[in-house]
Amino acid sequence: MRRSPRSSASTRTSPPRGPTRSKIPPDLGIGPQRTCVGCQTVRPQRELVRIARTADGTLAVGRTLPGRGAWLCHGSPSCLDLAVRRGGFARSFRSPVSTSAIAELRSAMAADQQR
Repeated sequence: MRRSPRSSASTRTSPPRGPTRSKIPPDLGIGPQRTCVGCQTVRPQRELVRIARTADGTLAVGRTLPGRGAWLCHGSPSCLDLAVRRGGFARSFRSPVSTSAIAELRSAMAADQQR
């Protein structure tokens, strides 16, 4: 029996992979990248602040706190407002966030800005 001519495996090219997760060029030496839950801007981690949901449902600011986290632009009350309006916190924490927890976070961030 005669085989039909096919290209060998070494001459075939692999299909291109899917799109990358980030729209930022790979490894520019700027460190880890995170996305603000308010304005959806991708920035270096050092330019953002991490909001974590505690076990009792309150929100706390801190990079090393356990649990799920959401990232906001540092010192930007407009990003906080956008995150609340667009549901960014509920999406990041995968559960609803109470308005009292948002109010406490807003006052804590305002007090931090005055320092």
